[in-house]
Amino acid sequence: MDEFELDWLARQAQNHYRIVEVGSYKGRTTRCLADNCPGLVYAFDDWKGPREKFYVNGECIWPDFSSLWTEFQLNLANHLITRKVRVIEGDHGDTSIIPPQFLRGEDHEKPDMVFIDGSHDYEQVKRDLLIWDARLGKHGLMCGHDSSWDGVKQALAEVHGSWKVIPLTDIWVV
Repeated sequence: MDEFELDWLARQAQNHYRIVEVGSYKGRTTRCLADNCPGLVYAFDDWKGPREKFYVNGECIWPDFSSLWTEFQLNLANHLITRKVRVIEGDHGDTSIIPPQFLRGEDHEKPDMVFIDGSHDYEQVKRDLLIWDARLGKHGLMCGHDSSWDGVKQALAEVHGSWKVIPLTDIWVV
């Protein structure tokens, strides 16, 4: 993610109080969101890295995923200590680990911004869109990264029909 994209995310975060980031990796975008959000940021990841980078034919080629988790913790240490960043560790498709108030709670308890950047795979992006569409608060912002990837475009087309790309970025918004 480049500086222009991070700047756009920072400006959006300033106006949102409960942000969910699906796919946090090493925490660069999480840091951007948390530094600018007046409320809380929920970082949702399994910290097993990008599947297209660390897996070949279903086999893991990365020897130690604990380093990704450690780097995330180092990058977000102050926000983790103050609990401004709340970690939801697990597979993006496991809805049982999502805070229940995000689905059943009042609108003010649901996320008012969701940033999806957990996968480039069509099936997984579609799943993430469907999961978080149901949990996004009324008038919330649904956005994500990697709008140029075929799997992301296909999932967006099927779930939302249309979306816009922020100029000079790979960020999509529905």
